[in-house]
Amino acid sequence: MIANLYLSNKSFIYNQTDSIQLVSDKIQELQSTIFKIKKNAKENRCDEDQIFNNSDFYDIKIFKDHSIIDIAYGQHTIVDRDAKKMLGFIIDRSKTCDENDDEIQELIQCNNVGRLTGLLCLNSINIPQLPSECFIHEIRDWFCLHRTYLAHFPKDVNNFFEEIKKYFFNIIFHPRIRYSLNTLNGGLEKFSKKIIHSLSKLNDNFHSIAEGKQLSLALREFGLIIGEECSLENNKKNEKDLIFVFENDGESKTICCEPHIKLLKCGIYGDNHPYSNRIYFHQGLPDFCGGKILVGHIGGHL
Repeated sequence: MIANLYLSNKSFIYNQTDSIQLVSDKIQELQSTIFKIKKNAKENRCDEDQIFNNSDFYDIKIFKDHSIIDIAYGQHTIVDRDAKKMLGFIIDRSKTCDENDDEIQELIQCNNVGRLTGLLCLNSINIPQLPSECFIHEIRDWFCLHRTYLAHFPKDVNNFFEEIKKYFFNIIFHPRIRYSLNTLNGGLEKFSKKIIHSLSKLNDNFHSIAEGKQLSLALREFGLIIGEECSLENNKKNEKDLIFVFENDGESKTICCEPHIKLLKCGIYGDNHPYSNRIYFHQGLPDFCGGKILVGHIGGHL
């Protein structure tokens, strides 16, 4: 889902405490986040999120009495040369929009399957009526925004499969998952939140949890963290169903995705039906796909 990201005016207002060096550091960090967002789109060969500012943005006092336009384009500036350049980068990569701050907040409150809106922030701000995942300071916040709304609005199996490939940078998904998602007991709509939660933890935490541990022990510990049962396949008769051929840069490997996450409950209030869904994966190989986790199947129990 393509998001419209707005440079949050309120977050650029000087907070009365930061030194000029800290302001400079924050500018460079935000520029780095925007660069990584655009890099992710290029690597995934997909349309990139659009970035906007409104007409009030340039006059914001970002440090004491110094406005954004003065610091970015003035002849004499108080920030270092890199920060000045990066602030210019942030402005040049954004388009001027007609929406004011209140209208942008209304757009965020109406996020849905057809439209996603977030705020790119320099300083931490609190707007109680807006969900926390809409405030983006660094790249992990951007991943959180997209993951959260994909969990809520999976749309359909094809869309869901294309989207998960963009927002889990430590995971390689086998092409067959596009079809295995159709085998989910209860359907994708019931399990999208559970799947995104499990993939997020798998992407962000599994390698650090598993380091130096036996795989079976790591899976038990991981299961406690995500609130789902995780184990190795104990029915050796099913091993042939867990074999997947992964390809990367012309190289292919046959992988047994024996570790799995059991999705036995959909998590919807009042639905106590026992389901038998699984995420089958391999923890990754150091000499293949950069050691990324390889997910072979998301769907019904194999």
